[in-house]
Amino acid sequence: MVEQKEKKLFYIQLFDSFFQSEDIISIKESALDENINPNDAIIIYQKLILTSIKNNGLIQCAIVSPQIIKNKIGYESNLSRNEDIKTIEQVILILEKLGLIVIADNALYLTKAIQYTLTKQEDSERRRLERLRNTSLINEMQLKALNTLTEEDKKNFEFEKCIDRTIAGLIYCGFITQNEKEKFIDVIYDLDCFTTQEIDEAMKLFIKRSLDTDYSKVVNKEQYLNKTLTNIIQNEIQIELYEFDSTFELLLNKGFINKLSDTRQLKGIIKNYVNKGFTNKEINETLISIINKITPLDNESIISLASYLSKELERLLINNGGDKNEK
Repeated sequence: MVEQKEKKLFYIQLFDSFFQSEDIISIKESALDENINPNDAIIIYQKLILTSIKNNGLIQCAIVSPQIIKNKIGYESNLSRNEDIKTIEQVILILEKLGLIVIADNALYLTKAIQYTLTKQEDSERRRLERLRNTSLINEMQLKALNTLTEEDKKNFEFEKCIDRTIAGLIYCGFITQNEKEKFIDVIYDLDCFTTQEIDEAMKLFIKRSLDTDYSKVVNKEQYLNKTLTNIIQNEIQIELYEFDSTFELLLNKGFINKLSDTRQLKGIIKNYVNKGFTNKEINETLISIINKITPLDNESIISLASYLSKELERLLINNGGDKNEK
């Protein structure tokens, strides 16, 4: 039930326990004692609440009478007008006796109207909290269900969840639309040779780099996605190249590069030194030391910078410690 007031919506929120609540049961029992249809009594109570929400549970009128209340709440049944007025009079007496309304000379107050009333904003917040509770419950049930699955079924279940996360990420960064998601599920299935953690980490980098990428120029998105995620996992995630993200951002902030995607050659150099047995920490600390000592090269490309950094890494790492694979 909704009442309009200056384009602001108010709701009577009837939860699933409403008709089993103590108040409603008392209204039904009292209505039967007075030979009133219990459903009529409940409808009148609901209409009173709906009418009162404009004023936080208060219905104002020149004088409180069954005739005026009938007009205020717009109550009509299959009975005659006089019988409707008599029913309203009896229901008001019942509600007053139960403490659900308070009557004054020129007003009627619904004592529990507020608890059934929500603004649109309040209702949105209630729905948000309800979704959180439901999500928590679903996750709990899924974990319990996982304990009964075989290892293979558990792996499939986790991969299905990974697909959902990946599709959501692709939509979020604008790579695909909601209507395109079905045809990209198979693309993600083709990545099942990698772990879900590797795919999740690759998607984080994919989304981060989407700010520098114009996807409108991509001809075959399915092939592009498969190749890009595979390259990220094989050439970055599996050798933990993502640990250099802060260093790449330092290059960007200092003006050595225009965008993060300009670091492709530098990643190749890093991978080369990883293969020579140096740790990411050793390479990263050396890179930062080099970057902090030099200034951006005017009119020079990333190729020149990569070449310079490569030579410095060679000098600082190899000359000081030698190729670790030779030890």
